Amino acid sequence: MTLRKIIRPVSFLILLLFSTTIFGQEKQRYSGPKEIAQYSGIADYQYFVSNNDTILDGTFKMQKSNLDALLSKADKTFLFKGEFQQNIASGLWEFDFGEFKSDSITEVVGFQYKLNVSGVQENANGILVLGKPHGKWVYTKNQIKNSEVLETLFESSIEFDNGIPQKNFQIKNTEGTLVGRFLRDGLAHDEWTFYSENQVGNTHSWYFNSGQLIKISTLNNGLLNEVNLIEVDSDSSNQTIINLDRRFIKILKFQNDNIHETVLKSSGIPSLLAENADYYKKLDTILSSLGEATFLPEFKVKVNYFPLDSIAATKLQNIKDSYLKSDSIASSFLADTQLNILKLSDEEANYYYSVVDSISKQYLYPIKGVLNLNDEKILEYVDRNYLIEHFLPNGFPSKEIKLGQLTGDKSSFINSNADAYSFSEKNLNGILQMTKYAEASLISIQKILSPKLAKEKRQQQFIALEEQMISQINNLNSVIDSVDATFPNNLIVGLEQIKAVANKNLSAYSNMQNLEEKLEFGQHLTKCFEHLEELEDEILLHPVKNQEIVEHYQDQVWNPFMANLMTEEIKKRITAAYRKVLEPYLLNEVSTNLNCTNAGTLLNLYKATHERMMTLRDEDTHKLERKLKREQDPKMVLELMNINPTVKKEQ
Repeated sequence: MTLRKIIRPVSFLILLLFSTTIFGQEKQRYSGPKEIAQYSGIADYQYFVSNNDTILDGTFKMQKSNLDALLSKADKTFLFKGEFQQNIASGLWEFDFGEFKSDSITEVVGFQYKLNVSGVQENANGILVLGKPHGKWVYTKNQIKNSEVLETLFESSIEFDNGIPQKNFQIKNTEGTLVGRFLRDGLAHDEWTFYSENQVGNTHSWYFNSGQLIKISTLNNGLLNEVNLIEVDSDSSNQTIINLDRRFIKILKFQNDNIHETVLKSSGIPSLLAENADYYKKLDTILSSLGEATFLPEFKVKVNYFPLDSIAATKLQNIKDSYLKSDSIASSFLADTQLNILKLSDEEANYYYSVVDSISKQYLYPIKGVLNLNDEKILEYVDRNYLIEHFLPNGFPSKEIKLGQLTGDKSSFINSNADAYSFSEKNLNGILQMTKYAEASLISIQKILSPKLAKEKRQQQFIALEEQMISQINNLNSVIDSVDATFPNNLIVGLEQIKAVANKNLSAYSNMQNLEEKLEFGQHLTKCFEHLEELEDEILLHPVKNQEIVEHYQDQVWNPFMANLMTEEIKKRITAAYRKVLEPYLLNEVSTNLNCTNAGTLLNLYKATHERMMTLRDEDTHKLERKLKREQDPKMVLELMNINPTVKKEQ
C-alpha cells in the first residue's frame, strides 16, 4: 500500500470530523453530582459544547433521596425531569419535592422491602414550549401519612398559552378555594371568588372588566358588603398593565379607605395568589438556573398610572436625603442610653427627648411610608392626593409640636425659622417642606443636646476614672503596711518609693484645672498605676525569685577527697554579676529614679532579668563569663546578657 493511499482515508476522516464540529455538535451525556440553586443531587442529561458553553439538549433528570437520613431523622427529596432543546426547557416536565420521616417498620412484598413514610410532598407537572408553560399546569401539595395522602394542603390548576394564563383557573388551600378566569391576553376578567372552607357560605369576590378591578364584595354570615372602585369611570388612557402580584395588592390599599378595609376582609384572595406565586417562583428558579425559561405565571391587571417625571423624581430624592439625615439624628438620640438616663433627672434633656420622639412619630414615620412606596415601585400607581390622606389622615402636623397630649403636659416646641416652611400642599412639595422642617428642627436640637451629652459623658468618664484611680491608690498604699518586720529593708525602700510616686501623681491630677488635659492625664495615670501595682508584686516576690535563682545554679559535684557528691554553685561569674551589679541596679532605679514614664520599663526589666537568669543556666556561657569577669557597668552587663526589654509607648 502506497503512502498516498494511506493519506487519503485519513484526510477524509479528518474532514468528516471537522464537518461534524462545524455543522452539528456531537451530543454528550453526563451522569454525576450537580447543584442547582439550593438543590444538590445526582443528575443525568444530554448536552453539547458551543463556544466553551455547555448547552443542554435532550433529556434531563436530577434527583436526590437518602435512605439513611430517612431512617435516622428525616429526608428531603426532589426529582426534576424533562427535556431541553438548545438550552431551552421544552416538552413534558415534572417536579417533585418531599420531606419525609419513617417509622422504620418494614414489610416484604414480593421481592421488595416496603417502608411507610409520612410528611409533605409537592408535585408540579405540565408542558413547556420555548421555556414557557403551555397547556394545563397542576401544582399540588399533599400531607402524607403512612405512604397515603391524608390531606391536600394546596392545589392550583392553570391553563396557559405560550406563558399567558387562559380561560378558567382554580387555586385552593385548607382555608378555601379561589376560582376565576382570564381573557386570551392574560387579563383578569369577570368574577374571581374565594369560597371559605372554614365558614360555609362566606365568599369574597373581585370583579374585573378586561383587567380592571371594578368591584369588591364580601359575604359574611349573610351580610353583603360591596365597594365600587373609583377608577371604574376613570380615563383608560391613564392606565397601564402590570402583573397581579404583591404590588397590586398594596396598590389596592392606597386607593381609598373603604377599599383598604375591604381588601383586608377579603384576604383569602391575595394570600392564595401570593402562595401560588411562591410555588411557581420555586420552579422558575430551578429552570432559570439550568437554561432559558420564563416560568412565572403573569396574571395581568390594569391599574391607574401616575408617572413620575424628572421634577418629581428630584423631589423624591431630596425628600429621601433629608429624611435620612433627620432619621439618623433622631434615632441616635432616642437610642442613646446616656440621654435616656439623663432625662430622668434633667428637665431640659427630658424636654428635648420628648420633642425628638414627637418629630419621629408625627413627621418621620409618615415620610418613611411614602419613601417605602417609592422603593417598592408602587408610588407611580398611587394618586398623590390620597397618598397624603393615607399617611396623614389628620392632615399635615402642626409646626408647633405639642408634647404630652396624653399626660396633660402643655409644653411645646416650634423651630425659630418655622415661617420659612410651608407644607400645606397635598403633594410632593408639601412632603418635601415637611421633611425639611423636621430636619431643621432636629439639627437645632442637636446643637443643644450634643454639648450637654458630651459634658455628661465627660462627667461620667471622670467618675469612672476617679473610682478606678482611688481603688488603685488604695491597693498601692496598703501593700507597704502588709509586709512584716523580716522583709528586707532595701526592698521596703522600693515599696515606699512606689507609694510616693503614686500619691504625688494623684495630687498633681487633683490640682489640674483644664478638664480636657485632666481627663487625658487621668487616663495616663490609670495605666501608670497598673505598672506600679505590678512592680510592687515583683518587689514582694523578689526574695522568692532570688532564692529560685540560687537553687537554679546549684549542681551536684563529685568530691574525690570525701568520696561523695557535694552541692556547689556553678557559673559563678554570672550569678556574681546578678548579685553585685544587676540586683542593686534594679533596686536603686526603683528607689531613686522611679516615675510614671519609666514604670513600665522597670517592670519589664525586672521580669526580663529573672527570665534571662533562668535560661542562662542551660546555655554555653564560656565567652560571656570571660567578658563579665571585671564588668561593673550595669547597662553593659544587661547588654552582654542580652537583656533588652521593650515597652509599648503610651498612647
